[in-house]
This record gives sequence, structure tokens and C-alpha cells, in this order.
Amino acid sequence: CHSMASFAHIADRFRTPDRLQREWVWPARSRDPALAITARVTLPKGGTVTGRVTQVSDFRITLVDGKGDSDVIDRTGGVQVEMHDPLAAHQAMIMTLTNGAMHDVTAYLETLR
Repeated sequence: CHSMASFAHIADRFRTPDRLQREWVWPARSRDPALAITARVTLPKGGTVTGRVTQVSDFRITLVDGKGDSDVIDRTGGVQVEMHDPLAAHQAMIMTLTNGAMHDVTAYLETLR
């Protein structure tokens, strides 16, 4: 998923081992727009709405478009929602690691100054 260049000086950016581990295990979406969950909503009458997901439930989804406008869409009545989470594969992988493996990765990343 990542090139080695993306890890250059990573230990310098996050300064302490605990912060480094926190950032690679659960990256903060708020700091990087590329990590935002997005959705494409197809309405029953054929139109579509796309944007960054700010809230989702079984009953409604709230999207923010590129201009910053919010759209609250009722999810009942034939609405189709396709969500894209750029961290989904990362989070699935994280759930398979032991604490020891996480600490080993953090120790390795600590050497990349």
C-alpha cells in the first residue's frame, strides 16, 4: 500500500514512540482530506449526490460537497448508498496484528529518522 518514501523521516514527524504508534495504527482523518469517507448516493428518481460523509445512520446520511454545502438525505424509500473508505483495508489489517507485532512495526518506524 505504501512506498518506502512515504515513511521517510516518519519518526521525526511524530516525535515520540507512543504518538508514532497511534498515528500509524489509527490515522487521524481530520488532518488528511484524502482519508475522508466519501459516498455516492443514488436517489430513487435517478439523481446522485456525492461528498464527504459527516454522519451516517440506518435512516439518513449527511454529505458535504466540494463547496462545503451539507446535504441530509433520507435513506428510506429506495435510496442506494455506495461508501468509500480509504482506510478500510488498513483497519482490517490492523485488527489482525498482535500487540507485539504493532510494537515491532513501531520500533522499526522509529529508526526512520
